[in-house]
Amino acid sequence: MTPTDGAQASHSASGRLPEALIIGAAKSATTSLFFRLIRHPGIFGGAGEGEEGASVTRSKDKEVCFFSDDHNYEKGLKWYSDHFTKAQPDQLCIEASTNYTRWPQLPATPERIARHIPNARLIYLVRHPVDRAYSHYVHRYTRELHPGRPILASFEEHILVDPMCIDSSLYMRQIERYLEHFPRSALHVVLTSDLKRQPEDTLTGVCKFLDIDPAGLNLGEQSARESNESSALRASKTRGAITGPLSRIPVVGSLARRMPQSWKDRAYAILAKTRYGRKAAQSFTPPPLTPQVRAKYLKFFEGPNAELAKFLGRDLPEWSV
Repeated sequence: MTPTDGAQASHSASGRLPEALIIGAAKSATTSLFFRLIRHPGIFGGAGEGEEGASVTRSKDKEVCFFSDDHNYEKGLKWYSDHFTKAQPDQLCIEASTNYTRWPQLPATPERIARHIPNARLIYLVRHPVDRAYSHYVHRYTRELHPGRPILASFEEHILVDPMCIDSSLYMRQIERYLEHFPRSALHVVLTSDLKRQPEDTLTGVCKFLDIDPAGLNLGEQSARESNESSALRASKTRGAITGPLSRIPVVGSLARRMPQSWKDRAYAILAKTRYGRKAAQSFTPPPLTPQVRAKYLKFFEGPNAELAKFLGRDLPEWSV
């Protein structure tokens, strides 16, 4: 089914609006799901635009963050609808912004979506809450709050001043905010583990929720961009930390810029093994989640996990370890 078959494409006075939104959760494979879906010829993912985004979080490839971030919402529906002007009439428009499940930090999102897209179809990915919170902490610290700087705070130290990482793993709290404005049928919850282990069945379920023919899916291998590999980013930051100070030395930097890439790679491999290189790399490696801290938060999430399991009508045994 296409937006012109029964379920009409969403429009405002300003233009085309998306019919479906991936609302989170962050670090739960939203990037993977988004890029897999927009391979489908019946789905349009919006025009990428290069503006650096919200102070909370932003991926310029997929996250418009219109309904969540005040400075974007104030730009108006015309700015938002311009992202979808290149969609064909028979395509379903979709966008993915993990800021859309950031209550209480960004509290107005569900109301705004309901006001402008009352028939929106909402896709919510959820991951093991402790694993997700830890990944979110690493992302927040290294890419949003302190980009390019060594990691100086542990997970527990970080969440004392930035509780978003924990709040965003309280999935039923986020869901309940949406159910104040949308019917249960408007929400499709996907487990990240299902997407990883049964991608074809899971994506077929998403397509059926969107009234899109699953036959158009392309289940080919993901690129690094689609999988949103944070390890690649950390490797880049580490390399910059090791080579940056040397490249700023006038003579050394000038010579380095003229070297073939293969020579640069060899020089970096040697530097990385030195005491200086190991120290720089260690500074960009996040402190691990200790068994004691993990046990503490497994206990913390027991009740919320039980609520979600009841809501979904399925057990979540893997989330207890």
